[in-house]
Amino acid sequence: PRGVAVLVVALLLGSLVDAGIAGPTGASHPSAFSKPLVIPPVVTGANISLTAAETDVQILPGAPTRMWTYNGSFPGPTIRRLTSQTTTVTLVNNLPAAAGELTLHNHGNHSSPENDGQPDAFLAAPGGGSTTYTYTGTEAGGNERGAFQWYHDHRMDVTGRNVWMGLAGMYIIDDPADPQTLP
Repeated sequence: PRGVAVLVVALLLGSLVDAGIAGPTGASHPSAFSKPLVIPPVVTGANISLTAAETDVQILPGAPTRMWTYNGSFPGPTIRRLTSQTTTVTLVNNLPAAAGELTLHNHGNHSSPENDGQPDAFLAAPGGGSTTYTYTGTEAGGNERGAFQWYHDHRMDVTGRNVWMGLAGMYIIDDPADPQTLP
């Protein structure tokens, strides 16, 4: 058994050297990322506006990528609020008419049905229009627990396309009763 273990380790190490992942100094290694991780802006106010619009975003070196973004960033701004604090988010749709209506769905949020950004036309922002969603920060009569959530467009039949185009962002709920784990 010990001889088999040594053989397995030797074969694994040989595979890593062949792949350029491990080896002596001077051996090839995977190249580092060519662009640093994008950290979107953080918004913390009680009244937030998210404007969906076409934006040129620098994803990789070279020509920028035309995307649909919230407030000109990809991912969209990180919304960060304390639990039990009511937050209104106004979605403004400044995308081209061909994009259609938009909704805003906050995954993990305990929203009332009229504030949940359903895939049908209920509470949709038409092209050039806006709609406002209210998140209470409560759950079953108490404070909503601290959580890492995300928001995105949720229109029927085009959700995937719209998220692929860039309409997504993070929503963090901080709960002072929970240990702080997010910076």
